Amino acid sequence: MGGIGRILYVGLVQLGYLPLRIGLASLIFGVFGALHDDHLLLSWKGSLGGLEREVMSQAIDVGVHNCDRGILCDILGRHAVPELPTDINMRRLAFQCAEVQFVAGAMYPLHRMR
Repeated sequence: MGGIGRILYVGLVQLGYLPLRIGLASLIFGVFGALHDDHLLLSWKGSLGGLEREVMSQAIDVGVHNCDRGILCDILGRHAVPELPTDINMRRLAFQCAEVQFVAGAMYPLHRMR
């Protein structure tokens, strides 16, 4: 847990923020240095609001044609995804969003510590 402690310390003292909620994906990655794709996706979907979580789950599990594409494109747009979702690429796009939020975001304090 030393890595997570350093992230919290650097975040508060050097960068001026303290994360109040740490996602499951961030904890697993911080402790073990690796993360299974299913944990990453589950943690990311859990970070979404109720309706957004429902739409994203439906898009991944059932297909993008059966969900509200406006909400879906809004979620992907907030994570700077430059592609339109299809049934074929939806899971990959969701992983891309999750990696940006949990892996790249968690690495920012570590990058600043160097």
